[in-house]
Amino acid sequence: MVQRKVSGNNSIFKKYTAEEVDYFALYIWYIDTFFIIPFDAIEGNSINLNLANDNNKYTQYKNNWKQLLR
Repeated sequence: MVQRKVSGNNSIFKKYTAEEVDYFALYIWYIDTFFIIPFDAIEGNSINLNLANDNNKYTQYKNNWKQLLR
């Protein structure tokens, strides 16, 4: 999820904002791969990676460390 828990007992979640996050870094340990996904590329409250599909909308962010050097 691209949201955080803001209340301990009530399970209230709040979505991250562009002021709080520039990128999300996801590490897939069993294939030793990172996805560095810009905040603006996320739609909705979650990131769904389909690793079997190379045409996945997040494939362009696979091991794309150059984004962080801008």
